[in-house]
Amino acid sequence: AKDRAAIELEHQYGCEVNCIEIDPSVQFAHHGRGSGSIIIAAKICSGVVISQNVTIGSNQKFNRLTNQWENLGSPVLGPNVIVADGAKILGPIIIGANSVIGAGAIITKDVPSDSIAYGVNKIKARDPHFDLVFHNPM
Repeated sequence: AKDRAAIELEHQYGCEVNCIEIDPSVQFAHHGRGSGSIIIAAKICSGVVISQNVTIGSNQKFNRLTNQWENLGSPVLGPNVIVADGAKILGPIIIGANSVIGAGAIITKDVPSDSIAYGVNKIKARDPHFDLVFHNPM
């Protein structure tokens, strides 16, 4: 059933989702499923919300000197992470709980819990008094 669902998702919506572990509560907001998002992750925890045009995947490279692949692995998204429109999360990294990945961000390093990641690997503490991008109920 999981394989069939993945085929239908890609065929009907142009979205690829391939995770080792994904919580059933994960949401694709703002028509995220129909926008060509590519989600290849090691784990996506409960309460995660992913918007449209998001890429989550590996950031591996081949070292010609050692004749080996480096930087192998896919991201882990902790509980209640929000991934905004057009964000890219790449590599064997961990996005900590309750963090927000801003629109258009390119993130290739770990993000601590309760943070905002934006731009290219820029990270700051999240203000607990505000919900950004998504608030349930919305």
